[in-house]
Amino acid sequence: MVSSGELSNLPETRLARTFGLKTRKPYYDIRDAVINGSAENLVPKRTGPEAAPKRTRKAEILIVQKRQETDLNMYEIAEALTKLGFNVSSRLVAEVLSDYGLSKKTADTGSPPAIGRNRDSR
Repeated sequence: MVSSGELSNLPETRLARTFGLKTRKPYYDIRDAVINGSAENLVPKRTGPEAAPKRTRKAEILIVQKRQETDLNMYEIAEALTKLGFNVSSRLVAEVLSDYGLSKKTADTGSPPAIGRNRDSR
């Protein structure tokens, strides 16, 4: 594209549209990278998460084991796994338990149950 632009007499706008660009600016950016920069400037930057995922197979296994072998809720499981060296949040524990069809058993807040219509009191 850059060599075509340098060797032809086409206007930059028309040249950019020929290569699928909507404006001249991307053409000038690419031209500047080719003429003044290095090959690394032409390769797109890596996208995606920078850190490794916390949801590993081993963490999933431990979460499911803790839930089935103990009476811990998702917050207590997250705390227990953190003590074992796994940096997991209660949200991650909830996602894993949900994916495996297990109850999250949220912590008891001590609030009374919701009061609704009781059919037996008529």
